[in-house]
Parts: sequence; structure tokens; C-alpha cells
Amino acid sequence: MGVLEEVLEELKEINQKMEQLATLDQSKETKMLNVDEAAQFLKLSTTKVYELMRQREIPFVKAGRRKLIPKQMLLEWIDQNAQDNQQVERIYQIK
Repeated sequence: MGVLEEVLEELKEINQKMEQLATLDQSKETKMLNVDEAAQFLKLSTTKVYELMRQREIPFVKAGRRKLIPKQMLLEWIDQNAQDNQQVERIYQIK
């Protein structure tokens, strides 16, 4: 196999991997959890998840009568709360 063929083969592989990554990014954006799934994911009761939603603490969208939680937004909410908790812990350690 010549150099040109090798380069073309590598470009095809790179293109396939980029398409796979694009598909993964799209699936992340569209993955929605219902309240039961979110409760299992967070290891909380469904009552607690509804309470957090009512208090507007947790991100959600309404689809008719259903309440859905975008998984990516939920992960970002978890990260943000973890950072906030670390900042509070640092404040108490300083005092």
C-alpha cells in the first residue's frame, strides 16, 4: 500500500470517529429523565425530586402533564452544587 492510500485510510478512520463523537454529543443533549429515573439516578425519593422541582432547585421541563429532566442539565446542576458545597466547607475551615 502506498503512502497516499495509507493517508486516505487514516482520514477515513478519523472521519468515522468524528461522526461517532457527534452522535454521542447529540444523544447527551436529547436524553431526558422522568421523575422516577431522576430519583434513581440521584438516589433520592420521588417525593424529594418533586419537592426540588417545586422549589425550582432542580432543572426540568414540562411536556404536557409530564415533568422531564434533561440529563445533561442535571449533571451540570450536580457539578454546580458540588462546587458550592466545597466553597462553604472552605469558609467553615477558615473560621
